[in-house]
Amino acid sequence: MQTLINRVSTILGIQIKSCKEIYKNSVATIYNCDNNFLVKTSIKSNLLLSEAKMLSYLHENSNLKVPKFYYSDELLLVTEYIINNGRCNSFCQKQIAKDIASLHMVRQKEFGFDFDTTIGPFIQPNNKKSSWIEFYKEMRVEAFAKKALDEGSLPQNLYERLLNLSSNLNKYLIEPKEASLIHGDIWSGNVLTYNNRLAAFIDPAIYFASNEVELAFIAMFHTFDESFFEEYNGYIKIEDGFFEERLKLYQIYPILVHIRAFGGIYLSELENILEYFGY
Repeated sequence: MQTLINRVSTILGIQIKSCKEIYKNSVATIYNCDNNFLVKTSIKSNLLLSEAKMLSYLHENSNLKVPKFYYSDELLLVTEYIINNGRCNSFCQKQIAKDIASLHMVRQKEFGFDFDTTIGPFIQPNNKKSSWIEFYKEMRVEAFAKKALDEGSLPQNLYERLLNLSSNLNKYLIEPKEASLIHGDIWSGNVLTYNNRLAAFIDPAIYFASNEVELAFIAMFHTFDESFFEEYNGYIKIEDGFFEERLKLYQIYPILVHIRAFGGIYLSELENILEYFGY
């Protein structure tokens, strides 16, 4: 630990007194240093470099509250440490809805991004396309399904059924006129709140997309309740049919992410969607 403290002290040009490990998984370890700095180390260099680039992009191109970025290399990332306690009432959720709607109003013509980003431990391919449906089909559903198949977490029969559904997504999805900048990974662990106020969004997985894919992610993990969606709808209208049908199709992507990360416990959720649409 002293080696880490010395290195962070050298990077920041100040004396760090202590660093405490607060989280660890198979690819990354996170430390709280003096309650002022959050330090990540990872065995996957692309994760840290990608997060640094995404945080910088959000700082420069949006008003979304994200931690201040201080330093990154292939082995180490240093950002602001955000104090939080998880309290977020209805008023708090309405304020967050305004913030997310503001993010989604950052728009461009093409879907995708200037570089591949990451979600969890996985690379998100972001080859730009003029069609959202084609982008979602190829870069999200089919790309992640093929990875899951190759890694042995998605059975061949489910893979083939999913490809059949994917080839018909144009029957169900709406082609937006412009692409919205999205956070990409809004579950409760990535929304830091303190005493019913937003403190910061962390761990972005950004790209330009249909805003509906973000809303589906939020709904899947019950990140916010109805007060959020009602407030959001006041800023950006949620088109008819989203909650009844399109939401399910957009949840395919986070389900595939979780199938790759955690295995077969999420297969039944994918199968339920396939059965719902008759595939």
